[in-house]
Amino acid sequence: MQPKITNLAHAREARQILRNPQNHGASLCALARYVLGLSASNPYAGAEA
Repeated sequence: MQPKITNLAHAREARQILRNPQNHGASLCALARYVLGLSASNPYAGAEA
């Protein structure tokens, strides 16, 4: 079973990084995509909090 993040602040932070990818390094954007991938099974993953 794939682990998922339960801390909504992490998902929110990852979305902010991906909204402004030019302000962050490529590796940080890749990490943000990975974090959001973990949150895909989280019912709140797509919610703007």
